[in-house]
Amino acid sequence: MTLLRGLTLPVQPYGARDWERGRTRTLAAAALLGLVGCEGATTSASLDATGGGVSASLSFHEEDGPVVAQLRVNAPDAEHFFLRGTIPVPPGTVLEGSIQVPFSVVSKPAAAFAITQVEIVSRYPDAEDGADVVEVTAHVRRPDVAPGTPLVYDVVYRPHAPEAFELTEDVGDLLGAPGAIKLVAKDPFGHDYAMDLTAKERARDQGVKTSRRGSLLDERVTRDALRPVNPVEGNEGTLPRLMGVESYIRRYARQDYFAIELLFHNAYDDTDESTDLDNAIPDLYFRSLDLELPQGWRVVHVHDNPFNGPAAEVGNLQRAPIIGPLPGGKMHLMHNQSQFSRRIYVAKDSALQLAEAEAARETLGFCVDGFTESGTPLWSWWNQDTARFMPQNVRLPDISALNSRESMDSEYSALFASLAEQVREGEAGSHPVTSGNLGWAHPFGIPYGGMTGGERIDQIPGVEVAWSASQAAYRYCEMRSKMTQERQPYLLMDSNGYPTRFENHVRQEGNPNGPWHPINMMMTVHPSQNYLFQNAITFQADYVRSQGLTPGYEDALRSYQPVDMQHLIRYSSDLMTLTWLGNDSIAKTQLN
Repeated sequence: MTLLRGLTLPVQPYGARDWERGRTRTLAAAALLGLVGCEGATTSASLDATGGGVSASLSFHEEDGPVVAQLRVNAPDAEHFFLRGTIPVPPGTVLEGSIQVPFSVVSKPAAAFAITQVEIVSRYPDAEDGADVVEVTAHVRRPDVAPGTPLVYDVVYRPHAPEAFELTEDVGDLLGAPGAIKLVAKDPFGHDYAMDLTAKERARDQGVKTSRRGSLLDERVTRDALRPVNPVEGNEGTLPRLMGVESYIRRYARQDYFAIELLFHNAYDDTDESTDLDNAIPDLYFRSLDLELPQGWRVVHVHDNPFNGPAAEVGNLQRAPIIGPLPGGKMHLMHNQSQFSRRIYVAKDSALQLAEAEAARETLGFCVDGFTESGTPLWSWWNQDTARFMPQNVRLPDISALNSRESMDSEYSALFASLAEQVREGEAGSHPVTSGNLGWAHPFGIPYGGMTGGERIDQIPGVEVAWSASQAAYRYCEMRSKMTQERQPYLLMDSNGYPTRFENHVRQEGNPNGPWHPINMMMTVHPSQNYLFQNAITFQADYVRSQGLTPGYEDALRSYQPVDMQHLIRYSSDLMTLTWLGNDSIAKTQLN
């Protein structure tokens, strides 16, 4: 799912292409004929906020464009913020390759068009139809209401040229300076490892990908690994690398904060003969893992745990623990194919409130069901013409008869608060999270990956989250997804940090019947598969075991099996919710 800048909405006659293909969805009826009045008329766009919010009325002239959707958000503390939400769109509405932004969001309270950016979340099967779901981001102001008050912002079809993206000097200097922000770690012998988070960007490495780019957000993806600062040979030497890292750095236009999202893994496939970087390390032990950056910046963790305490000063730098050391000199363990993610915001003091609002998902909005004043349905998951929720492309039901939005939000707020406290304190609990903290992991569910029963077997996940427009419900899914990922050791990555391919493992020799595949794998690679472990590096693990430095949680961590294929929806359901309702980069990578 590549995200590209430059989207436009072409005007076509009603059904010119769609009727030939037997479809009834069309842009002209939904966005042009039903929403725009006769010549000289105006269309009133309701900014009414449901659930006790403020209300305002704004009239658009024809040339301003029609209201096509609305985003609902609970007012954050911040006076201005980056409103972000996903919206389904009819075929032919958002195409790749244009230099225009198709929509504008109307900002409160001045009823002015806000700077807006659009990114593709998913696409129609036919490339000519373009996107079926998009992410809309706008820099908006909030009216003078109490935090938590539901607000509704109008999304207007108004193709226009994008404004230039600008970084603040402080953020630009930090991310542009060699070695200014990096991951650092120590192995069992005390050797240092590091990864400069922006080194490949500065070198214009072809492996760096852009996942968001526009007037407001710029997000780059880098795949690399922590490597030894001073390589040492011998039985007490360094490894070729520690954990692999997939990093997403998201910058915000003219703001003194940015986001870092990190996916760590120990899952290299040992298929690249040109490097030992991808050699298997079945048991990767390490002392600590930190984010190092200059002083004067604040580090905000989206999800706290017992090992990400306050930053420590190191000269004129600071080190913010991602995985702090264990007591008694014990080592942390990342076993083969394991993975975990961390979400972090870095901010100057002046931007700390905005960063904390982003971290708490207070700026996340949701499209809503309803009609314009002319009676045309808004583009939403409940509109039959834009029923594009999840891969099944379903039309969502109105579940108001089952529960109110307020009640559902309250229920999810309690669920999230309880789970977040359990993870923050590292405590064990009752089902479904019976385990306490296991170093970098706090697994969700029981160890057996094939647990029977219907729990979390959802045909259409995320229905309650979408309908309730609950940020707490989204955060609960985000936390649960993180915890399920931590009990899911099933990754296998090539030396460039991409998922391994079948072709990487095909052998041309050694079989009289032709090319063959020497591996038999059921989610995880069994140690008996000598083909993948022929270059396995074990000397550091041998040392840790001989010195009694293995962590107390090791057996418990190893007992967690990946959720198996017949129950995989327990893992993928939250990933899909985060993708369709949040355009979440880590979730999209995991689904791919």
